[in-house]
Amino acid sequence: RPLQVASYEEPGGVCSLLVYTASPPCSVVVFGHLLQVASFERNPLACLPNYRNKLMQLLPRLQMLDGQGISGQDRQRAGSALKQEAACMAVMLSNACMVHKLVSELLSCKQAHTHWQRLL
Repeated sequence: RPLQVASYEEPGGVCSLLVYTASPPCSVVVFGHLLQVASFERNPLACLPNYRNKLMQLLPRLQMLDGQGISGQDRQRAGSALKQEAACMAVMLSNACMVHKLVSELLSCKQAHTHWQRLL
């Protein structure tokens, strides 16, 4: 996967870098914990669900993202949205596991039925 790089030079010459992959599964690695401004406009990363919320949580010093300021209220909403997303994902995973078990049991019953049908 090709890596994308966003950089920001702070006063005093300290440079922060954000390195990420643009194709799923996306991963973000931050070099420099002082990143305050980032822009991912026209970048595939910006199309991911909750990408703005995830970056706000990942980069606590970020003050501006894609040309829009970030307030404390934005961060609180982001935290709530990510908790809701995590809860929904947990329910979906649980449901997927139950469906898998039910399908396995159904196939076992079908095989037993077919076996008994042949014997009769």
